[in-house]
Amino acid sequence: MTLGRLISAFGFGADAALTGGFGLLLVVLAARSGSVEEFGQFSLILAVVAAQAALANFGLGTLTYGRAVAHPVGSGRLLGSAIFIVTVFGSSFYAVTLLALSAFADLTTSILYAAAGLRLVGAVGLVMPQHAMARRALGEYLPARHLTILPAMVATVYAYSMGWSLLVFALIWGIEGLLFAFVCAFTLGRRHAKWNSRNRYRSYLAKAAPIAFQSLCVIVYLRFDQIYVGWRFGDSALGLYAAAAKIAEAGNLAFSVLALVVSPSIIKQICRSGKLNRQTFGFLALLAGITLMLSVGALLIGGNLLAFIFGFEYAAAFTILAIYMGSIMFVAYGSIGSRVLASQGVSTAQMMSGAGGALSNVVLSVIFGEMIGLEGIALATVASYALAVFILWQAVLRSTKGMSRFR
Repeated sequence: MTLGRLISAFGFGADAALTGGFGLLLVVLAARSGSVEEFGQFSLILAVVAAQAALANFGLGTLTYGRAVAHPVGSGRLLGSAIFIVTVFGSSFYAVTLLALSAFADLTTSILYAAAGLRLVGAVGLVMPQHAMARRALGEYLPARHLTILPAMVATVYAYSMGWSLLVFALIWGIEGLLFAFVCAFTLGRRHAKWNSRNRYRSYLAKAAPIAFQSLCVIVYLRFDQIYVGWRFGDSALGLYAAAAKIAEAGNLAFSVLALVVSPSIIKQICRSGKLNRQTFGFLALLAGITLMLSVGALLIGGNLLAFIFGFEYAAAFTILAIYMGSIMFVAYGSIGSRVLASQGVSTAQMMSGAGGALSNVVLSVIFGEMIGLEGIALATVASYALAVFILWQAVLRSTKGMSRFR
């Protein structure tokens, strides 16, 4: 591994440690600050906001990453257009949803969303770092991450020590995302983004539409399970399920960092040779082996882990955790595959992958949930990840064979 790649890996790891650590700290202290039922409601609001932020992204983060890897010099106009589009989408989702909740939901739900939903206004914070990651320019966004997350972590610990309500935790989460987007806009965005009459917003939206459709489908099979658990089994069950899912998401984040580190090399290697090499297949097999070990480990000690982190009442969710851990390799596979296809200008496969995963998640969650319970819903989610990745990588393999024949 070259020195540059080592530095990139360290930077991506630091970024993941900050974002994942903050998210885990916030959720853990929120769980310990209220009942399981209150934590379930809190988790549902965070899930809704995260889903809306991904939808506001409209696939432009993936498109920006692929363009910056393949054509780093000419990607500034796409970045500028993406910043504008995502900011408009995120702010609109926040305003419309808040009005709807104010009219039809209870006051607690509306206030929680008003606080956490501030992160939607800063949804563009999901897009701008993608441009820097593709160029391995860690210094353009990592200081901003430190500047916003470290004070937010301190504020979270202070709120817990003072015994404040879950509303404060939601407000901290919302403000941190908004501030990060603001800082990135005045550093990374101002340096690289271009806005003028040549910005082709409509063409970028058309190009990103299949990826956005995939993102919408991903939202379904990422968040439908929690929404369904809350509706079918109640807030207490959702609290248990969300605690297990949060631990698994930490693994997802770690594997996503690996995917970000290796994706540029895989993309460039494919562009040179027109095929995947043995090192790439070996890396994918390694991810599968690690995932299997983590799932077995969660089955053996997951109850103790959940009790230690969240509290004794969450220990019963260890079987959900063991099943959910099986998803982490598929998240990494999907991240790599999407970026490979985006660099080649292919987007239809992402749409088909997302549609297959979303449909299977809805159907299997209902069937397995009624047959098995919460563990069945976790199993349905993992199966949906696997199906979506299978469809995606079929397209990756077809594209590489086509390139090889062309060459």
